[in-house]
Amino acid sequence: MIRINLVPVELIEREARQRVIILAITGIVIILSMMILFLLIRIGVDRALLIRQKSLEGELKKYQLIVNEVKQLREITGMLETKKNIIENLMKERLYYPVFMEELMKVLPATVWINSLNSVPNTAGFKILLGCNCFDNFAVADLVSILENSARFKNIELSGISIAPKNNYELVQFQIMCNYLTKP
Repeated sequence: MIRINLVPVELIEREARQRVIILAITGIVIILSMMILFLLIRIGVDRALLIRQKSLEGELKKYQLIVNEVKQLREITGMLETKKNIIENLMKERLYYPVFMEELMKVLPATVWINSLNSVPNTAGFKILLGCNCFDNFAVADLVSILENSARFKNIELSGISIAPKNNYELVQFQIMCNYLTKP
């Protein structure tokens, strides 16, 4: 079968061009529609993320306030713990010095007087440095002897003995370094 086309070639070519143009426009419209659709989806996702970010920032601020309060409470707790430890140490050691002074007065001969007294706490009690005066050497010997026989005074060291005339007497100045044990 033979087909005879009575339509001019120009018209067929024009229709073919129109179809190509229509297909091209349709393709461009589809591509643009998809691009717009993706853009809208992207904008929606961005907005959702911004809303989520704002809500998370609000939660963060709320939790940051709680964290700051916890830090302040920890600082206050640390300060109170330090104060408690200081008070406990003072309460534990508060009677050592009066007991020490009482013991020292018991062993100190009547002819010896103290010019200076320095103490430094150590693990067993105190390290004591006594600056003393008396009018004769026998008082020095008596004091050293009494300290050596005491259960609380240990490691007695006599040093810095000097004799100077004072009115009609000789003034003997000396230092004694020893350890005082709080528990004999």
